Amino acid sequence: MGLGVDFQTAVRQLAEDVGIELEPESKEAQAKRKKAKELAEANSYTLVFFEHQLWGPGGEEARRYLSERGIPEDFAKKRRLGFGGQTQDLLGYLDAKRIRRDLGASAGFLTADGNRGLFDQRVIFPIFDAQQNLVGFGGRRLGDGDSPKYVN
Repeated sequence: MGLGVDFQTAVRQLAEDVGIELEPESKEAQAKRKKAKELAEANSYTLVFFEHQLWGPGGEEARRYLSERGIPEDFAKKRRLGFGGQTQDLLGYLDAKRIRRDLGASAGFLTADGNRGLFDQRVIFPIFDAQQNLVGFGGRRLGDGDSPKYVN
């Protein structure tokens, strides 16, 4: 049995290995599991983008903000903090990774129409569940502005 499989797949593989017959998985359950896997993949790729943005040339203001708040670089890297960058860069990256924009909207890091990032120019805090699965993002606006200070 390979690592990185979801619980249902692991149960089905184990049952098959020991000769236990399980009821077939419903079409609805299969679709739900597929959607969850796609969302997790979209979130994972987006986190990599955000991390790259923070440590690249465009993340200087965000790094300065973290430093002013007393957040050391090693802590920021360990906690996988990031920077939202610009929408056009995020959309180009997602397109290159073949991540559909509707998934970005469902995951909550793109607008409903998939044409704008919700975390532009924000320091990004990835949100993990108890099993350390990435489930979303929080973002803090840099500087003054009319947009909300925090977005989740």
